[in-house]
Amino acid sequence: MSGLFACSAGFLGSLHPSGCPKDGGRRMSVHIVIQPVAGYGAEVIEPSPGVRQLIAGSDQAGFTVQVPARIGGLADTARFARSLAAAAGEFAEWCESQNRNRSFDARPEGWAGLGVHKSTGNEEE
Repeated sequence: MSGLFACSAGFLGSLHPSGCPKDGGRRMSVHIVIQPVAGYGAEVIEPSPGVRQLIAGSDQAGFTVQVPARIGGLADTARFARSLAAAAGEFAEWCESQNRNRSFDARPEGWAGLGVHKSTGNEEE
């Protein structure tokens, strides 16, 4: 995940000689979108003794939640993990409800904000 926090020149204004913002890019916003398929999951791992991480996704795509090495990091991470678990449970309930009540044939045009492109055979490549 460290690559997700890489800074780019000029992104936040004033630059450090390294080409990164003076604050190390901590204000950079990163959004991760995962569209799970069978086999995706989440678990807690212990990459080294006494260090635990929450990982979610698959071998090809995913995210990791780590405890920040600072005072209050454990408490902040615990709050975040509980909030994530509550939101994940609510989202899972919604997905299961939609799965029971929705058929693929009845999907409205533009469902989930995606349009359907219909080929006319005249498109340029």
